[in-house]
Amino acid sequence: NTRASAEHCCADDPATVPLAITSLSHGPHGVARDGARVVFVPGVAPGDRVRVRLVEERGSYARAEVVHRCAPGPAYREPPCPWVAACGGCPWQQVAYPTQLDAKARNVRDALGRIARVAAARELPIIAAPHEWGYRHRVRLHVGRRHEVFRSHDDEDGDFESH
Repeated sequence: NTRASAEHCCADDPATVPLAITSLSHGPHGVARDGARVVFVPGVAPGDRVRVRLVEERGSYARAEVVHRCAPGPAYREPPCPWVAACGGCPWQQVAYPTQLDAKARNVRDALGRIARVAAARELPIIAAPHEWGYRHRVRLHVGRRHEVFRSHDDEDGDFESH
């Protein structure tokens, strides 16, 4: 069980859940387990030990937000972009690039097996970009009724500041 409080060296808070992040999902979230339930957490890296607040609970899974990073894992790094939390365009900036590539390869293999029910005859390598940064060329932003700016997949009550 990755919820064991003994793994965490930070103060106990009954409103939070201690978790150990084990992997990255297909999307912006890290994955942990709270008993039998899968918990999706943005802004983390595999190996991180965090305290989270559950923000959505379903039968077999939950979504959470980080309250405190108790201990960063070996794949964690500070995201270089100050807009990463608000923008969402590069959601794995806090994850070391080799770990990102490994997660992408695993996600492709998993999707092939789970959705297409096929296995690759050989390993299909993920080819690293020559430069890790500076490849994005497009962003889609919208302006709400109250002149707030948000991404196309945010709702108008999002917390993205207008600039």
